[in-house]
Amino acid sequence: MNDPAAGSTSDVRTQVAGVDRAIFPVQQPPSSDYVDPPAHRMGFGALMTGSTIGFGVTGRFWTRGRLALQLESSRYSLANVSAPGRVNSFQFAPGVLLSLRNQIDNAVWTRPYLGGGVKLSHSNLTLGGVSSLSDNSTSWQVFGGSELTLPSAPQFALSADVRYDSSSTPFAGHDFGGFGFGISGHWYVR
Repeated sequence: MNDPAAGSTSDVRTQVAGVDRAIFPVQQPPSSDYVDPPAHRMGFGALMTGSTIGFGVTGRFWTRGRLALQLESSRYSLANVSAPGRVNSFQFAPGVLLSLRNQIDNAVWTRPYLGGGVKLSHSNLTLGGVSSLSDNSTSWQVFGGSELTLPSAPQFALSADVRYDSSSTPFAGHDFGGFGFGISGHWYVR
């Protein structure tokens, strides 16, 4: 036998549920915004670095993973009141970077890194406007810092790091090594 009360109860429940949904719509949980990081793979730029301020050019080449090759070329000029002459030094520093955990949100992309590498230097001591001595040397450096990218300028990244440079110069009273900093800007072309 068919029970008319059972059928009507089911119909009433369906009607009430439809009215509830119309009056009180079911709210979906807020979706989290996902921000794609820029595809930073190959960037070129300028740098200011060292315990003694030097200026130069730099390039970073990131793999699809967390490793990068960094090339720096810079020039330093140092005069010391206690030592005669001026030392000009040209330095080339290839190195490797390891990216730590990235922080990505709507305001900034932060890519912290650790790195190190070799440093090749050619230095000249100038006395009285005449180059009198020159020297070639090899040293090493280690550094750690972070690369920052803003969503409004996704191709540009600004980096700042603290570094230790084991460089020393054979010319007494002129030293390019020790603790220092590095600030660089990279324009990523891909």
